Amino acid sequence: MKKISDSFLNMMLAAGFLCLLAGFFMFIKALSDIDASVNIGAVIYVLAGAVIFYISIITYKLSHIFFIGLYMCLSGVFHLILVSGIISYGPKELWPVYGILGSVSIFLTGLARHRRVKSAYLFPSIIILGLGLLFLLFSLDIIKISFAVFFASWWPLLLILLGAALVVLFLYQKSPSSHFPYMTDELKDASVDEVTSADLDGDEQ
Repeated sequence: MKKISDSFLNMMLAAGFLCLLAGFFMFIKALSDIDASVNIGAVIYVLAGAVIFYISIITYKLSHIFFIGLYMCLSGVFHLILVSGIISYGPKELWPVYGILGSVSIFLTGLARHRRVKSAYLFPSIIILGLGLLFLLFSLDIIKISFAVFFASWWPLLLILLGAALVVLFLYQKSPSSHFPYMTDELKDASVDEVTSADLDGDEQ
């Protein structure tokens, strides 16, 4: 069977993006109580993110461009949902979700670039996700007191948690089989790079 050309694959990708965006916009419009013209800024934001995301895939293949495009698409669609009146909460209550979407974008960026989970992307995304969920508890009044009052009263608990995490990490690192915070494949990649560098140095001498 004849191999599909790159130009045709790029056209397929563009068509896929157009279908996804059109479907999202139509779905939001169908359920929205607000005129679509009110959301024109968010629509432009999503479209710009889609263009950046598309270019990052077919041309530049740079992680930060991929992240920017993906995050603009996700956050823009989420903002459209918020301002459309589909859900009862607004940006004032759900602003931490934008940070959660950032953590998802970081994780997917690493997965797309390396085709596997990498700790350099995994751990920052976990930290941002945890912070986003924590702030979400306060913004939705699941935790009734304000974050300022909570932090003023409970900030020593953060020191306790940090100290406990460092002690556990130290004890875990003492284990011969431990590779945390690096994945096994990252250690292999590092060892290959070291061997390659040593070979190049030997050839130069």
